[in-house]
Amino acid sequence: MYTELQLKLLTGRTTAIRVDPPFDFDDMEYLPGIRAVSLGNLTVLYEGLVYDVRPAGRVL
Repeated sequence: MYTELQLKLLTGRTTAIRVDPPFDFDDMEYLPGIRAVSLGNLTVLYEGLVYDVRPAGRVL
């Protein structure tokens, strides 16, 4: 289970979005046609400054 979405930015920085409740990797849906990641009702577009979205903050 994960508690964050980690966003890698073109500037080289990394930032995170806290997600509650924790989610499983299989809950994430990559939408390559629109360059987005969907997690329930949260959609993160990775255009412009964001070039990668990954789960982070692992909880056992």
